[in-house]
Amino acid sequence: MIFDGQASATGYFFLSFQVASQALSDARQKDKNAGAAEVWSQAKIIVVPLAVALQLSLRKSQREAVNNGIKFNTYNDIVPAQEGVDDAKALDTSPNPGKWEQKGRVPLFYIPELRLSDGREPRYFNQQDLLKEWESQHPTAPPPKIQIVEMGDLFRTAVKSNHWDSLKNLAILPVAESNQVARQLVKEGSLPTYNFNKVFLVGSAQG
Repeated sequence: MIFDGQASATGYFFLSFQVASQALSDARQKDKNAGAAEVWSQAKIIVVPLAVALQLSLRKSQREAVNNGIKFNTYNDIVPAQEGVDDAKALDTSPNPGKWEQKGRVPLFYIPELRLSDGREPRYFNQQDLLKEWESQHPTAPPPKIQIVEMGDLFRTAVKSNHWDSLKNLAILPVAESNQVARQLVKEGSLPTYNFNKVFLVGSAQG
């Protein structure tokens, strides 16, 4: 968790392995705070189910720092790949397409008419994967207008309204590259265990 220097810290879940790998590399190089080098040297990228990341991103939690025993408020952001952000900005016809650059905003792309073979309604993290599925089902038909919804807003609305029926038929599909890497990471090591009460605390990297 990245400490803000006051009373809270933020953790990050990455939808792209490449982005996660770059973020870890940058942190190792830039974070010179006391004790941080040891934490970062032992840090590694693990696979976390999207359901876990969503639960943590939708609420504030109080946790204890393993490295100093202090309890503090924590938040979590889900970080999309730049490809998805760029797609959303290009397709968004609102007066503020730049909103997709804001931390914690994850665009989901969909075509209302599209269904998977099991009848579920697919949502994708980029335009390319969506169009690939459309073309596989409708090779001669041009795609209808692509719609965008923010993932966090989608689930917050269901939580606030207690209207879970609106989500039960959705299928959120991982990016192909990240799915392949995730399978490999799981294959290479044991499944990680998740401790929701304790975390490692580091300062905000400077540089």
